[in-house]
Amino acid sequence: YVDAYNNLGIIFNETGQYHKAIAVYRKALTLNPFWDKLYVNLATTYSVLEQFNEAIKVLDESLMLVSNSKMLNFAKGRLLVKLGNLNEGLLLELAGGVFSFDSETGITLRTGLSDEEIKSI
Repeated sequence: YVDAYNNLGIIFNETGQYHKAIAVYRKALTLNPFWDKLYVNLATTYSVLEQFNEAIKVLDESLMLVSNSKMLNFAKGRLLVKLGNLNEGLLLELAGGVFSFDSETGITLRTGLSDEEIKSI
């Protein structure tokens, strides 16, 4: 059922029914509170509504449950950068293993995520 709720949330987002999407994602999280993609989708929906504090709150709560999720670290870092908090955003992404630094090649993006997952964040 969790997949069905997630897919329904995506449909609600795509049709501009953001409050319904939020309700569906929250329902899905009661069934599986460890699926990082649900938190990213929920936070993204709050961001679309420009409820950035709520989006960050969702990501903070999710990182307490799924602290090793590269997807969550990337999503929070990207949101912080978008909000102008470049230092904390990039540090979070570095700490999450999203970027690596090599003195010869510079900074490399290493998300471990598919291109489609990155586009959705």
